[in-house]
Amino acid sequence: MAVAAPKARRHWGSLDARRPGGNSEDTVDTHLEAQIAELAGRLRESRYTVAFTGAGISTESGIPDFRGPRGVWKTMRPIELSEFLSDPAARREYWRRKIEGYPQMRDAAPSAGHRALARLHAAGLLALVITQNIFTAGGTQLHGDGGGPS
Repeated sequence: MAVAAPKARRHWGSLDARRPGGNSEDTVDTHLEAQIAELAGRLRESRYTVAFTGAGISTESGIPDFRGPRGVWKTMRPIELSEFLSDPAARREYWRRKIEGYPQMRDAAPSAGHRALARLHAAGLLALVITQNIFTAGGTQLHGDGGGPS
């Protein structure tokens, strides 16, 4: 089931203080509430739920994606495998980039998305997470460190 992005107001709860002009009366659109209820019902009825994630779940953790509006490929060209294998300068550049980005990866903490998946897993509603994320830095595995399956 595809859940459309909300176009209506969200409930801000305790975040009101950080939202200029925030109003605790703001609520989630009733159509979105119905979609959420349907999704929750499907999760409860499912025998084996799997979550597929990509780079977007980790951008909130401070890890840039590759293709997004501020993605890595907007500022630097990818180094292709053939270039990496044949050119010592390309290998040095590849490893320079990895070393430069290491602190950001090492210090990343699980995002709200990682923690939400972990809560679903802890509640027995999520069996597995399949991710295309390619990093494990300094022992950090954001899905596993968030309490979810790794």
